[in-house]
Amino acid sequence: MAPYRIVRISHLILGLGAGVLVALTGLTGGILAFQREIDRALNPALWRVERASQTASLERIRAAVEATGGPPPRMFLMPNRADQALLALLVGRGPTDRWEVFVNPYDAHVLGRRRFGSAWTERVKQWHTELFFGRPGRLIVGAGGLASLALSVSGFWLWWRTRPAKSPATTGRRLALDLHRRVGIISLIPLTLLATTGAILIFRPYLTPVLNRITGPMPLEVIPKSQPDRTLTPPTLDQIRDKALLAYPDAQVTRIYLPEGPEGTFAVRLRLPEDGNPHGNTAIRFDQYRGNVLQAHSSRMTSAVQKVLWYAPYPWHTGDAMGPLGRGLASLSGLFSAFLMATGLIWWTRRWTRGKTRDRSDIP
Repeated sequence: MAPYRIVRISHLILGLGAGVLVALTGLTGGILAFQREIDRALNPALWRVERASQTASLERIRAAVEATGGPPPRMFLMPNRADQALLALLVGRGPTDRWEVFVNPYDAHVLGRRRFGSAWTERVKQWHTELFFGRPGRLIVGAGGLASLALSVSGFWLWWRTRPAKSPATTGRRLALDLHRRVGIISLIPLTLLATTGAILIFRPYLTPVLNRITGPMPLEVIPKSQPDRTLTPPTLDQIRDKALLAYPDAQVTRIYLPEGPEGTFAVRLRLPEDGNPHGNTAIRFDQYRGNVLQAHSSRMTSAVQKVLWYAPYPWHTGDAMGPLGRGLASLSGLFSAFLMATGLIWWTRRWTRGKTRDRSDIP
């Protein structure tokens, strides 16, 4: 069998077999490109605050969060806009005992709370990453990413072998095929990038031993422990934040993790100006009793190979690496996936219904 025919049949079978999965993950990914904005628009009472001249102390905010009852706070997601609430994550012992508490950062007033994962955008995220099916679902999504990558490569090869005429078709199955070809080549680069980075994010945890041999162990992989000493006056959250900013004056604090247990540590995550990840790739861990630095790592200390394999996939997959334009392109690419699936299915259905009366000029 000729190579062209092998690639064409493989592209067709793979598209019919994985097209729906690729299209759905593409559409949900397109929504998630603007997850933060969508959630704020759907829940303004939880997210929106009036700007003020001064912010409340983090200790005052922690006291307000603890006063709501429930499990202890484990993480503060700092607002990245002046009119945005601070989000505190409360984590209990059970997998369902997790809550999000929204606090006005200016007066420490609690705006509301909801169960973690209950937001509409979080449900979309669960579908996009694991199909509501846990670890097996993640592997299926990862396989879909590899299928999407194979479709992009084989589709480009077929397009190159039989490039469409300059004048597009206007009717019938030729129109569906022509649109499929043209949109496919236009969206080739973003779809290939999204498929590659998505597959890396899914399968990377399983490849960690191999990647560590290539890049060396990831910084902060080993978590230090605090040395318990109840006789000391522990540092406040504000002091911990200020120490982190003193170490990186040009950074923005994005998250603060609170100690869990007597040997737990404070951890501060920061975003440097050059970081593509909106959460940043710089972190410092502090002893919860003394406030001294136990561990620190800056993305500026990371090797080029580590940046490519560990840090780059997430912001390039979400589009954050290119700012609003990149996120818009990532969102639009989700529509491209669905469009390619639809036009490919239309072409195949019409061709199949004609039975043996095939027009060879229609075959890609």
